[in-house]
This record gives sequence, structure tokens and C-alpha cells, in this order.
Amino acid sequence: MKIEIHKPLSLNEQGKRANNEDTIYPSEATPENNLFIVCDGMGGAEQGEVASFIVCKSFAEYFADKKITISTQKVINDALEETQVVMDEYLEKTPEARGMGTTLTLLHLHEHGATLAHCGDSRIYHVRNEEILFCTEDHSVVNQLLKQGIITPEEAAESNNNRITRAIQGNSVRKTKADVEQITDIRAGDYFLLCSDGVNESISDEEIPQILSTDQTDAEKLADIKNLCDANSRDNFSLYLVHIKSVEKEKEILPTPKIANEPMSKKTPKKTPEKVVAKKQENTKKAETKPKAKYQIGGAKKHIDKRMLIALISAAVIVVLLAIKFYPSGEKKDVTGVTEKNVAENKPDSLNKKVDKQEKPTQKTPVSKEIQTLIDSMVFEKGGELKTRADQLGKTDSIGSFQVSKTLINKEIWNELMNNNPADSSFLENVSIEDKQRFIDSLNTKTGKKFRLPTKAELEYLTALDKSNTNIPPNKDGSVSDSTKKTGFRICLDEKK
Repeated sequence: MKIEIHKPLSLNEQGKRANNEDTIYPSEATPENNLFIVCDGMGGAEQGEVASFIVCKSFAEYFADKKITISTQKVINDALEETQVVMDEYLEKTPEARGMGTTLTLLHLHEHGATLAHCGDSRIYHVRNEEILFCTEDHSVVNQLLKQGIITPEEAAESNNNRITRAIQGNSVRKTKADVEQITDIRAGDYFLLCSDGVNESISDEEIPQILSTDQTDAEKLADIKNLCDANSRDNFSLYLVHIKSVEKEKEILPTPKIANEPMSKKTPKKTPEKVVAKKQENTKKAETKPKAKYQIGGAKKHIDKRMLIALISAAVIVVLLAIKFYPSGEKKDVTGVTEKNVAENKPDSLNKKVDKQEKPTQKTPVSKEIQTLIDSMVFEKGGELKTRADQLGKTDSIGSFQVSKTLINKEIWNELMNNNPADSSFLENVSIEDKQRFIDSLNTKTGKKFRLPTKAELEYLTALDKSNTNIPPNKDGSVSDSTKKTGFRICLDEKK
């Protein structure tokens, strides 16, 4: 998701304390920022302001150096570990600062939502309209007593005990961890409020959403919060107010439906025992009331009408009589001397339901000058000679084939090729398979059809047809070519008209 925010607003006030131990990051934010930190230092003479500064600076540098775009529990833990190492290094150089520490609240906005991390009694609120959707849980003695039921919420609110059970002090003093929360439900108009306990003691959880849901500007809302803190806080008070401007979520990509060879069947809902019994009774009742058919055919027990049975028998008799009349026994001779049996034996695999591989070039050879000339000279347009003859073949030839010869290229090109090969007019018959395939590839590109080389069986079948002079389409002028003269090579067309 893409999250845009209004200009973030912040407070970092000393309040009624002698010095300010709180630190915020960044010190001045813009709508382009996506990392926000508020730390409340502790330790007084032990330099609590140094602790809060170290943590803010170290986390910010970790995110920048590692180029963190999406933060996770591991990212936060690793950043915290490096921060505690930095704090240990400072304590080693400055032993009198031992005892300092700080809380942590962190908000990181990214394409997966928001990562929230906290340690101590500083808080993070997620507010929408007049409702607090999420609030961190204080790591404090008072909160522990409240969770154990030892004190009431009212007593917890009035307690002056500000001891915390978790803080960042360095591994050499006390190793700690942060609680991490990932939030994905973010909408335009939401607020994230990060604040130190100086704000919490001044404004109740009921007042926070009330202030943020008014029609005032963010600056006016911040001013109201500051006025309450000035009046009620005994501590430093710091905060970051982040107002969500827009959230653009990625469009959900639906899974591609699975395509099957068979139609998808609807799932049949499970039947309860009562429904099964009721269905059986209904079927039995229908079977008793349904009249029995007079005729049944086969084990499938399909019922048919008597008149339909008579019609089917009559049709079968007529078919048999016609077959006897028009197809007498014995081999039917063709006037050309080619028998049906002869042709059938030479039919291609596609007709005999067998699989036969096409001729394929076994090695690369340089393209011949003749084939290259053919490829370069193909200028057949829609309605031209090539398309016309292919249409004729699609209607008259059971395979759909023709010879690449002088009938398919213009006379000037053919004469040029013949002049280059005066001794042999069948030179196209002898070109390599690879050259034939190159010609076919160019032909397919220019015509948009699916020509190919014939299989061995198809060649035998076509040879038989050539000998009988059948299924050979006429030339453009109406004459029929002498098919026994090999002036080209055969190619087939799979797309039939």
C-alpha cells in the first residue's frame, strides 16, 4: 500500500522539570518522513537526555544505513541490539553515566502498513474517528499491579509510582527487548500519536480521541493538547502527531481460474441423514407411480417409444440396401489404374490414424541462392495467385498441398532461376530440407497460414494421386500441369477452407 501523510506535528517541552530528558526524531518532520521516534530519558544526574538522544540517533542511523523499506520484528530487534552496543561503548568511556536509560516509541510507515515498537511507559495510540483502535501496554509497576487485579483503574490513574519495568540501558547494565506490533488496517483520516508519559498524565484515554475527532485543524488540536499538558503535567512532555492523508492499496489479483478439459462441476452439498431418507422415499414413490415402458434396449435400460423403434429399424434396412447397391463386393478399379486399396495403403498417417514424424533438417547448411531468391521475391498479396491456389487446394485436396514451382512465382523470377540452372529444370526438387523449411517460414510469415513439409506417408499418398492426375488444381489459365514432371517440391497446408 502507498501511505501519504499530512505534515506531522510535534512537541518536545521541558514542562515543570529542571531539564528536558526527552528526545524526538526527526526534530522537524515533513510529509516525506516515514520514521518517527519519541524517547523519554531517565537518570537525572546520570544523563537521561544522553540516553534518549543515543537511542533516537542510533535507530535513525540503522534504518538509513541498512536502507530499511519494510520493518519487521527482526529489523527492530537488530536495530535495538546495535543501539545497546552503542550505549555500552558510551558507558565504557563515561562510567559516571551508568544508570541512565530511556523509553522508546517508534512508528515506521511502509508499503505493508505500519510497524510500532515500544519499550517502557511511553505510548503509541492509533485513533480513528472517536475510537482508540490500538494502544501500547505500559511496561511499569503500576500496570503490572493493575493486570494482577491488585489495584483498580482509578487507583492506577492516581498513582504517583512512575517506576518502569523495562528500559534501554545497554547490555552491560540490563539487556532488554521491545514489543512490536504490525498494523495493516490503516485508512485516510487515522491518527498515530507517539507520546511520553508527561502527555499521558495530562490527558485521559477518553479525551485523546475526542480532541482528534473535532473539526479543528491539526495545529489547533496540537495546541489543545499542549495547553492541557502545560496545566497538568509534572514532567517533560513530548509527542509526534501523524495524520494519515491517503492510503492507496494494491488491487487484489484474483487467481486465474483453472482450465480443465472437462466442464467444471458444482460441488454437491452434503446431505444430512434425514434428507437422504426423505430422498429415498421420494424416489420410491416416483418409481411406483411412473408407468413402465413397453420396450427396453440393452443393459442401460433406455426406454424408447414403439413408433421410434420401428423407424430406427426401417432406417437401418434402407442403409444396408443402399450400401449393397452402390458398394458391391470386390475391389473398385479406377480408370487410371490406381485402386482404392493402393491409395489407402499410401494415405498419410493423419488419415490412417497413425503418427509419422515430419522431415526435419539434421544439419545446418547455407541457404541456396535459388531458395533465397524465392524468399526475396515473394510479393503475394491477398487475392493473389498463391492465396487463390491455396483456397482451391483446401477444397479439392484431402491433405491440402501444392508444389512450389513456376506456377507460384512470376515468370521473370522463374526464367532467371532457369537461366542459372539450364541443365536441370527440377532443381527445386533437390534443394535441402533446411532450405525448404526456410522458404516455408517466410511463406507463413507473409500469408498468415500454416504451411509445412509433408510427412513420408503424405508424400507417398500424393505421389499416388499425381499418377492418377486427380485432385491437382488447375493453373491460373485453366490448364492442368503434368504432375509427372517434377518442377518443384511439395508443401502442405494444415488450415483447410
